[in-house]
Amino acid sequence: MMFLDRRRGAAVVFSLAAGLAVPSVALMTPGTGTATSISQRSPMRTAAAPPPASVSGYEVVTNGETLDPGTERQVIVTCPAAKKALGGGGNVVPSGSNVVWLGMVPHNKNGEWGDSWAVQARNVGDSAVQLNAYAICASM
Repeated sequence: MMFLDRRRGAAVVFSLAAGLAVPSVALMTPGTGTATSISQRSPMRTAAAPPPASVSGYEVVTNGETLDPGTERQVIVTCPAAKKALGGGGNVVPSGSNVVWLGMVPHNKNGEWGDSWAVQARNVGDSAVQLNAYAICASM
């Protein structure tokens, strides 16, 4: 966020890093368009974020299936037992294939929300492609 006061020739910039808003001041020389940056040494505190949960056993798991021309398919990849899907994604091979993506979302495969990841696509091309799903899994 930046505030600029042209009458006084100063700009104040606030940036967020590690939960701190640190103001930076740039003094502008009137009529020249040049600025001299001055850093403030005392950061303003913002509300502290809670510490992250402990994460261990990171791994990426994959699953892929053939997507024939004119068909739609959902591919699900499930994390190993006691692990959660922290994120995921998908792709098609060959890249550049004529595929319409319908979704990439967390999924409930074994009765516990977030234990898997699902991708869904429709092949609108004239040749088969490989539809792959990826899940980033870890224990929490």
